[in-house]
Amino acid sequence: MSSGLGLGKGVKWNKNHRPRKWGFHCFLPYPLMEPKVGIVTINYKNTQDTLETLDSLRGLDYENFEVFVVDNEYTPETKKKLEKARKDFGFELLLSEKNLGFGGGNNFGAKKALEKNCEFVLFLNNDTAAEPDFLAKLVGLMKKDKEIGICGPRINYFSDQNLVWFNGGKADWLKIKWMHRDINAKEQTLRWDTEPRETDYIAGTAMLVRAKVFFEIGFWSDDYFMYCEDPDFCLRAARRGYKIVFAPSAKIYHKISPTTKPGSETYIYYHTRNGLILAWKYNGWLKRGIVVVYSFLRLFKQLPKFLSQEKRKWALGVLKGTRDFYLRRKGKTRNF
Repeated sequence: MSSGLGLGKGVKWNKNHRPRKWGFHCFLPYPLMEPKVGIVTINYKNTQDTLETLDSLRGLDYENFEVFVVDNEYTPETKKKLEKARKDFGFELLLSEKNLGFGGGNNFGAKKALEKNCEFVLFLNNDTAAEPDFLAKLVGLMKKDKEIGICGPRINYFSDQNLVWFNGGKADWLKIKWMHRDINAKEQTLRWDTEPRETDYIAGTAMLVRAKVFFEIGFWSDDYFMYCEDPDFCLRAARRGYKIVFAPSAKIYHKISPTTKPGSETYIYYHTRNGLILAWKYNGWLKRGIVVVYSFLRLFKQLPKFLSQEKRKWALGVLKGTRDFYLRRKGKTRNF
């Protein structure tokens, strides 16, 4: 694991400290005990980021949690590295021979966390770093308001920790987009934004869910494979009457570059297809008609891009994603 990477106030990598034992540390009577949180993170052929994320969790000022690492489509190499790391970190390793996708991997971990009687499940990307107090703030918020089913923290870029990546989620049904509020804003411009508020969705990068929610609405949908599972899950919970709340005072950092523009055909394909699946699923017939019109207008806009080798993969992703939506193909359907 690397060291010396600044993570903001009170947070830094440190490979030389003594390992922290996770799980139950509190010998107080049950009514005074912190609720148990199961932290689920997915490894997919990238153990270095996973181990650094686990290392950041050592500094949490919340005691009663257990970590579940899902090794998606594990290899002998990733299994060996994680089994070795387990002796130091003390997490439970869950091995999957096939790639379950983002939603499937999270479901695998969440079910194990519920078996271990966790009152909350935290889904946390394996390329993140946490402020020490972020989990305590999220759990404290949900303890105060039993109507909150899902909540999440502010997420800043790891490479520029004063730059916001996620400050709550907003749905744009007409453009079939799920947007991050205030993305790329400087945090100092949001100093007024400190109070928890309801939001359209919480990013699956860091999402705390009350255990009761799973028993009432089920787990993450298998329709998507990757992208759009998190707003779908939040929408189902909201329709059941739960509040979806964003807590700006809780914070983590995400290893994604503000200058990177995702553009692989796989990325475009799943965003296109899954955005249409989501819009169709949660809209009435009038808006569904608008979705259909929009999807064909978007296809028409791709025609000039086929003349450019640089833009062709974007056009192909949109074309194939739209086609597979209308063919009702769901889950893992494309391998590029």
